[in-house]
Amino acid sequence: MFSYNDLIWNTHGNTNYRFSLLVFYVLQIIVWWRLFEKAGEEGWKSIIPIYNVWIAFNIANPGSSNNILWFIGSFIPHIQILVVIFMGYKFASKFTDNIIIRILYMVFPFFTGFLLAFSDQFQYSPHDQ
Repeated sequence: MFSYNDLIWNTHGNTNYRFSLLVFYVLQIIVWWRLFEKAGEEGWKSIIPIYNVWIAFNIANPGSSNNILWFIGSFIPHIQILVVIFMGYKFASKFTDNIIIRILYMVFPFFTGFLLAFSDQFQYSPHDQ
């Protein structure tokens, strides 16, 4: 008879899940590293937690005095959702003037990040394109 306890000991499913998360995280590091380098920052800054968020805000809003407020807002529950969506749009706007790509980056940053990072069509510009 199959019981709930059998699910707890199902390590095969857990291993596949953990492996897929590891692949996802490694690919995300590669994408962010490339985007940071395109923006003129050093790639290693993308792998340091919290500091990478600060650098991403500075890439999205270069020279803005409001970055500290956005940064603090990114750690407040519920408000962080709005901050991530808005900053995703601002971040993508530094690489493309295409509104569709900007919106796609807001909704699907993982997949659209590959496009921005590895396509020669998209180059960093410190001013909104």
